[in-house]
Amino acid sequence: MRLFIAEKPELAKAIVEGLGGGSRKNGYYECGDDRVTWCFGHMLKLCDPEDYDARYSKWNMADLPISHIPWKKKPAGDKQDQLDIIIGLISQAESIVNAGDPDEEGQLLVDEIIEYANCNAPVKRVLVNDNNTKIVKKALANLRDNSEFAGLSAAAEARSVGDQLYGYNMTRAYTLSAREAGHQGVLSVGRGERGITRPAQEPTKGRGAEGRGMPRVRPEQSAGPGLDGQGATGPQKKTKKKRPEGRSTGAAQPPYARGMDAERPRPGIAGAWFTTARSGEAGRALLLPGKHEMHLRVITSEDHNQPLKGAL
Repeated sequence: MRLFIAEKPELAKAIVEGLGGGSRKNGYYECGDDRVTWCFGHMLKLCDPEDYDARYSKWNMADLPISHIPWKKKPAGDKQDQLDIIIGLISQAESIVNAGDPDEEGQLLVDEIIEYANCNAPVKRVLVNDNNTKIVKKALANLRDNSEFAGLSAAAEARSVGDQLYGYNMTRAYTLSAREAGHQGVLSVGRGERGITRPAQEPTKGRGAEGRGMPRVRPEQSAGPGLDGQGATGPQKKTKKKRPEGRSTGAAQPPYARGMDAERPRPGIAGAWFTTARSGEAGRALLLPGKHEMHLRVITSEDHNQPLKGAL
Protein backbone atom coordinates (compact mmCIF):
# COMPACT_ATOMS: atom_id res chain seq x y z
CA MET A 1 0.00 0.00 0.00
CA ARG A 2 1.23 3.48 -0.93
CA LEU A 3 0.31 6.30 1.42
CA PHE A 4 0.02 9.98 0.43
CA ILE A 5 0.20 12.45 3.35
CA ALA A 6 -1.20 15.82 2.27
CA GLU A 7 -0.74 19.07 4.16
CA LYS A 8 -4.46 19.84 4.21
CA PRO A 9 -7.80 18.20 3.35
CA GLU A 10 -8.24 20.22 0.15
CA LEU A 11 -4.95 18.97 -1.24
CA ALA A 12 -5.81 15.39 -0.25
CA LYS A 13 -9.05 15.65 -2.22
CA ALA A 14 -7.21 17.02 -5.25
CA ILE A 15 -4.74 14.11 -5.11
CA VAL A 16 -7.62 11.63 -4.92
CA GLU A 17 -9.13 13.18 -8.06
CA GLY A 18 -5.73 13.05 -9.72
CA LEU A 19 -5.49 9.34 -8.90
CA GLY A 20 -8.85 8.70 -10.53
CA GLY A 21 -11.16 8.98 -7.53
CA GLY A 22 -11.74 6.99 -4.38
CA SER A 23 -13.98 6.46 -1.39
CA ARG A 24 -13.75 8.43 1.82
CA LYS A 25 -13.08 6.61 5.07
CA ASN A 26 -12.41 7.83 8.61
CA GLY A 27 -9.59 10.34 8.18
CA TYR A 28 -8.39 9.17 4.76
CA TYR A 29 -9.39 8.19 1.23
CA GLU A 30 -9.08 4.74 -0.30
CA CYS A 31 -8.03 4.76 -3.95
CA GLY A 32 -7.36 1.20 -5.05
CA ASP A 33 -3.98 0.26 -3.56
CA ASP A 34 -3.34 3.87 -2.52
CA ARG A 35 -4.41 5.68 0.63
CA VAL A 36 -4.57 9.46 0.88
CA THR A 37 -4.69 11.11 4.28
CA TRP A 38 -4.24 14.69 5.40
CA CYS A 39 -2.85 16.95 8.08
CA PHE A 40 -4.27 20.13 9.52
CA GLY A 41 -1.06 22.10 9.21
CA HIS A 42 1.58 21.11 11.77
CA MET A 43 0.34 18.07 13.67
CA LEU A 44 3.31 18.16 16.04
CA LYS A 45 4.95 20.91 18.05
CA LEU A 46 8.13 21.23 20.05
CA CYS A 47 7.90 20.18 23.68
CA ASP A 48 7.81 22.96 26.27
CA PRO A 49 10.52 23.26 28.94
CA GLU A 50 8.26 21.77 31.62
CA ASP A 51 7.77 18.69 29.43
CA TYR A 52 11.45 17.91 29.96
CA ASP A 53 11.57 18.82 33.64
CA ALA A 54 8.68 19.94 35.87
CA ARG A 55 10.88 22.51 37.61
CA TYR A 56 10.83 24.69 34.48
CA SER A 57 7.14 25.41 35.07
CA LYS A 58 8.38 27.97 37.60
CA TRP A 59 10.44 30.76 36.10
CA ASN A 60 13.89 30.99 37.64
CA MET A 61 16.86 32.98 36.34
CA ALA A 62 19.23 30.27 37.59
CA ASP A 63 17.71 27.80 35.09
CA LEU A 64 18.56 29.95 32.07
CA PRO A 65 19.46 29.34 29.38
CA ILE A 66 17.06 26.44 28.81
CA SER A 67 18.19 24.20 25.97
CA HIS A 68 17.39 20.60 25.12
CA ILE A 69 19.29 18.89 22.33
CA PRO A 70 18.07 16.64 20.89
CA TRP A 71 14.65 18.23 21.16
CA LYS A 72 11.37 16.34 21.35
CA LYS A 73 7.94 16.89 19.85
CA LYS A 74 4.39 16.22 20.97
CA PRO A 75 0.93 16.27 19.35
CA ALA A 76 -0.34 19.78 18.72
CA GLY A 77 -3.58 20.88 20.34
CA ASP A 78 -6.68 18.91 19.41
CA LYS A 79 -5.07 17.07 16.47
CA GLN A 80 -4.37 13.81 18.30
CA ASP A 81 -7.19 11.82 16.62
CA GLN A 82 -6.10 12.62 13.07
CA LEU A 83 -2.45 12.12 14.01
CA ASP A 84 -3.28 8.65 15.30
CA ILE A 85 -4.98 7.83 11.99
CA ILE A 86 -1.94 9.00 10.03
CA ILE A 87 0.48 7.02 12.20
CA GLY A 88 -1.72 3.93 11.88
CA LEU A 89 -1.67 4.22 8.09
CA ILE A 90 2.11 4.78 8.11
CA SER A 91 2.57 1.49 9.99
CA GLN A 92 0.73 -0.33 7.17
CA ALA A 93 2.36 1.46 4.24
CA GLU A 94 4.98 -0.08 1.97
CA SER A 95 5.90 3.36 0.66
CA ILE A 96 4.98 6.95 1.50
CA VAL A 97 4.58 10.12 -0.54
CA ASN A 98 5.17 13.47 1.13
CA ALA A 99 2.45 15.75 -0.23
CA GLY A 100 3.15 18.81 1.87
CA ASP A 101 3.07 22.23 0.21
CA PRO A 102 6.18 22.90 -1.94
CA ASP A 103 7.95 25.06 0.64
CA GLU A 104 10.04 24.66 3.79
CA GLU A 105 7.15 24.36 6.25
CA GLY A 106 5.23 22.03 3.96
CA GLN A 107 8.25 19.76 3.72
CA LEU A 108 8.80 19.71 7.48
CA LEU A 109 5.24 19.10 8.67
CA VAL A 110 5.08 15.76 6.82
CA ASP A 111 8.71 14.77 7.42
CA GLU A 112 8.33 15.25 11.17
CA ILE A 113 5.32 12.93 11.29
CA ILE A 114 7.23 10.25 9.38
CA GLU A 115 10.11 10.60 11.84
CA TYR A 116 7.78 10.67 14.84
CA ALA A 117 6.24 7.38 13.66
CA ASN A 118 9.72 5.78 13.39
CA CYS A 119 8.99 4.91 9.78
CA ASN A 120 11.65 3.22 7.66
CA ALA A 121 9.60 2.86 4.46
CA PRO A 122 10.88 4.58 1.28
CA VAL A 123 9.53 8.12 0.86
CA LYS A 124 8.81 10.01 -2.35
CA ARG A 125 7.86 13.66 -2.85
CA VAL A 126 5.05 15.11 -4.94
CA LEU A 127 5.18 18.84 -5.67
CA VAL A 128 1.68 20.25 -6.12
CA ASN A 129 1.27 24.03 -6.25
CA ASP A 130 -2.19 24.05 -7.85
CA ASN A 131 -5.18 21.81 -7.07
CA ASN A 132 -6.25 21.73 -10.71
CA THR A 133 -6.70 18.04 -11.61
CA LYS A 134 -4.60 18.28 -14.77
CA ILE A 135 -1.70 19.82 -12.87
CA VAL A 136 -2.03 17.31 -10.03
CA LYS A 137 -1.91 14.39 -12.48
CA LYS A 138 1.26 15.79 -14.00
CA ALA A 139 2.83 16.11 -10.53
CA LEU A 140 1.83 12.55 -9.64
CA ALA A 141 3.60 11.32 -12.76
CA ASN A 142 6.81 13.04 -11.69
CA LEU A 143 7.46 11.88 -8.14
CA ARG A 144 10.93 12.61 -6.77
CA ASP A 145 12.95 11.19 -3.94
CA ASN A 146 12.04 12.91 -0.68
CA SER A 147 15.70 13.05 0.38
CA GLU A 148 16.30 15.68 -2.31
CA PHE A 149 14.40 18.14 -0.13
CA ALA A 150 15.96 17.36 3.24
CA GLY A 151 17.53 20.82 3.27
CA LEU A 152 14.11 22.50 3.18
CA SER A 153 12.93 20.45 6.14
CA ALA A 154 16.14 21.14 8.08
CA ALA A 155 15.85 24.88 7.46
CA ALA A 156 12.27 24.99 8.75
CA GLU A 157 13.13 22.90 11.80
CA ALA A 158 16.19 25.00 12.63
CA ARG A 159 14.09 28.15 12.47
CA SER A 160 11.41 26.61 14.70
CA VAL A 161 13.89 25.41 17.32
CA GLY A 162 15.78 28.69 17.22
CA ASP A 163 12.58 30.70 17.65
CA GLN A 164 11.54 28.59 20.63
CA LEU A 165 14.93 28.81 22.35
CA TYR A 166 15.09 32.56 21.76
CA GLY A 167 11.51 33.19 22.83
CA TYR A 168 11.51 31.10 25.99
CA ASN A 169 14.88 32.23 27.26
CA MET A 170 14.58 35.91 26.37
CA THR A 171 10.99 36.21 27.61
CA ARG A 172 11.84 34.65 30.95
CA ALA A 173 15.11 36.57 31.34
CA TYR A 174 13.61 39.97 30.51
CA THR A 175 10.51 39.36 32.60
CA LEU A 176 12.45 38.24 35.67
CA SER A 177 14.89 41.16 35.32
CA ALA A 178 12.03 43.59 34.91
CA ARG A 179 10.30 42.28 38.02
CA GLU A 180 13.41 43.04 40.05
CA ALA A 181 13.05 46.62 38.88
CA GLY A 182 9.38 46.71 39.88
CA HIS A 183 7.81 46.12 36.47
CA GLN A 184 4.66 43.98 36.58
CA GLY A 185 3.57 41.59 33.87
CA VAL A 186 5.38 39.62 31.19
CA LEU A 187 7.77 41.08 28.62
CA SER A 188 7.24 38.75 25.70
CA VAL A 189 10.17 38.66 23.31
CA GLY A 190 10.33 36.89 19.96
CA ARG A 191 12.36 36.95 16.78
CA GLY A 192 10.96 39.01 13.91
CA GLU A 193 11.17 38.03 10.26
CA ARG A 194 12.69 41.37 9.22
CA GLY A 195 15.65 41.27 11.54
CA ILE A 196 13.80 43.16 14.29
CA THR A 197 13.30 41.70 17.71
CA ARG A 198 9.66 42.29 18.55
CA PRO A 199 7.04 41.03 20.98
CA ALA A 200 4.77 38.14 20.18
CA GLN A 201 1.13 38.81 19.36
CA GLU A 202 -1.41 39.03 22.11
CA PRO A 203 -1.70 35.51 23.53
CA THR A 204 -4.67 33.20 23.47
CA LYS A 205 -5.61 30.44 25.87
CA GLY A 206 -3.56 27.29 25.97
CA ARG A 207 -0.34 28.63 24.45
CA GLY A 208 1.94 27.61 27.31
CA ALA A 209 3.41 29.37 30.32
CA GLU A 210 4.70 32.34 28.29
CA GLY A 211 1.19 32.89 26.95
CA ARG A 212 -0.67 32.93 30.24
CA GLY A 213 -1.26 36.09 32.23
CA MET A 214 0.51 38.20 29.61
CA PRO A 215 -0.30 41.89 29.36
CA ARG A 216 -1.57 43.39 26.14
CA VAL A 217 1.50 43.95 23.99
CA ARG A 218 1.86 45.86 20.76
CA PRO A 219 4.96 46.70 18.72
CA GLU A 220 5.71 50.33 17.96
CA GLN A 221 8.07 51.89 15.46
CA SER A 222 11.40 50.08 15.48
CA ALA A 223 14.84 51.57 15.21
CA GLY A 224 17.34 50.05 12.83
CA PRO A 225 20.84 48.67 13.38
CA GLY A 226 23.25 50.97 15.15
CA LEU A 227 20.70 52.21 17.69
CA ASP A 228 22.47 53.68 20.69
CA GLY A 229 19.41 53.75 22.92
CA GLN A 230 19.56 57.50 23.50
CA GLY A 231 17.54 58.81 20.58
CA ALA A 232 13.95 58.47 19.45
CA THR A 233 12.77 55.61 17.38
CA GLY A 234 11.64 55.82 13.82
CA PRO A 235 10.52 53.57 11.01
CA GLN A 236 13.16 51.72 9.05
CA LYS A 237 13.79 52.97 5.56
CA LYS A 238 13.42 50.42 2.82
CA THR A 239 16.44 50.22 0.59
CA LYS A 240 16.37 48.61 -2.80
CA LYS A 241 18.76 45.71 -3.00
CA LYS A 242 21.25 45.74 -5.81
CA ARG A 243 20.85 42.74 -8.04
CA PRO A 244 24.09 40.77 -8.41
CA GLU A 245 25.47 40.79 -11.94
CA GLY A 246 24.33 37.87 -13.98
CA ARG A 247 21.36 37.06 -11.75
CA SER A 248 18.06 36.58 -13.57
CA THR A 249 15.25 39.08 -13.02
CA GLY A 250 12.58 36.48 -13.78
CA ALA A 251 9.68 35.61 -11.52
CA ALA A 252 10.45 34.24 -8.09
CA GLN A 253 10.65 30.46 -7.94
CA PRO A 254 9.45 28.18 -5.15
CA PRO A 255 12.09 26.77 -2.76
CA TYR A 256 12.21 23.37 -4.43
CA ALA A 257 13.01 25.03 -7.77
CA ARG A 258 15.62 27.39 -6.35
CA GLY A 259 17.63 24.64 -4.73
CA MET A 260 19.63 24.65 -1.53
CA ASP A 261 22.21 27.20 -2.71
CA ALA A 262 19.67 29.98 -3.11
CA GLU A 263 20.23 33.14 -1.11
CA ARG A 264 17.88 33.61 1.81
CA PRO A 265 17.42 36.61 4.10
CA ARG A 266 19.26 36.07 7.36
CA PRO A 267 17.45 37.29 10.49
CA GLY A 268 19.45 39.69 12.62
CA ILE A 269 18.77 41.68 15.74
CA ALA A 270 18.14 45.39 15.93
CA GLY A 271 16.62 47.66 18.52
CA ALA A 272 12.91 47.35 19.18
CA TRP A 273 10.38 49.17 21.32
CA PHE A 274 7.71 47.37 23.30
CA THR A 275 4.67 48.95 24.87
CA THR A 276 2.92 47.12 27.70
CA ALA A 277 -0.17 48.02 29.63
CA ARG A 278 -1.74 46.25 32.59
CA SER A 279 -4.08 47.46 35.32
CA GLY A 280 -3.73 51.03 34.16
CA GLU A 281 0.09 50.99 34.24
CA ALA A 282 2.07 51.74 31.13
CA GLY A 283 5.71 51.21 30.39
CA ARG A 284 8.07 50.98 27.45
CA ALA A 285 11.02 48.67 27.06
CA LEU A 286 13.88 49.02 24.61
CA LEU A 287 16.01 46.05 23.59
CA LEU A 288 19.55 47.15 22.86
CA PRO A 289 21.91 44.74 21.11
CA GLY A 290 25.54 44.73 22.15
CA LYS A 291 28.43 42.81 20.67
CA HIS A 292 28.35 40.07 23.28
CA GLU A 293 25.29 40.88 25.36
CA MET A 294 21.76 42.22 25.23
CA HIS A 295 20.54 45.12 27.37
CA LEU A 296 17.01 46.08 28.27
CA ARG A 297 15.84 49.46 29.47
CA VAL A 298 12.38 50.13 30.82
CA ILE A 299 11.03 53.63 30.24
CA THR A 300 8.26 54.75 32.59
CA SER A 301 6.61 58.05 33.35
CA GLU A 302 8.51 58.22 36.66
CA ASP A 303 11.96 57.38 35.40
CA HIS A 304 12.71 57.74 31.72
CA ASN A 305 16.10 56.05 31.84
CA GLN A 306 15.96 53.22 34.33
CA PRO A 307 18.27 50.32 33.39
CA LEU A 308 17.21 46.87 34.45
CA LYS A 309 19.46 44.82 36.65
CA GLY A 310 21.02 41.68 35.27
CA ALA A 311 21.56 42.78 31.67
CA LEU A 312 21.57 39.84 29.30
